[in-house]
Amino acid sequence: FEVMLPATGQGVIAIETRDPDTQISGLLEPINHKETFSEMQAERAFLNRLEGGCQVPIGSLAKSSGDTLQLQGLVASLDGKKIIRDWVTASNQDPVQLGLELAERMLTAGAEDILNSIRNMEDS
Repeated sequence: FEVMLPATGQGVIAIETRDPDTQISGLLEPINHKETFSEMQAERAFLNRLEGGCQVPIGSLAKSSGDTLQLQGLVASLDGKKIIRDWVTASNQDPVQLGLELAERMLTAGAEDILNSIRNMEDS
C-alpha cells in the first residue's frame, strides 16, 4: 500500500443487527470472522475519532498477525499536496484503543489542520 490506502472498511462484508437482539447476535457469532472484526473495530475507531466520512480523504488498513494488530492511516488534503501517514502496532486485545491512538498521533502530526481546512471549505 505504498501508493494508497483503501477507505475504512473497504471490502468488509457485515451483518448489522439491533443492539439488544442477543438471540440474533448469538446465531451470527459462529460466522463472525474475529480477525476481520478486530481489524474493522480499529479502522472505525480511527475514522470516528477523525470525524471522517465519505467526502473526506481518509484511508486506513488494519492487518492481524497472530496476537498483534497493525493499523495504517492516512489523511490527505483535497488536492493531495499534504499527506499525513502513520501506523501503530499493538496487541489485538483492544482494537478500538489502537484506532484512537493512531488518530491522536496523526492529529498532532498535522491531520487536524488538514481536516479543519477541509471542513472550513465545506462551510463556505
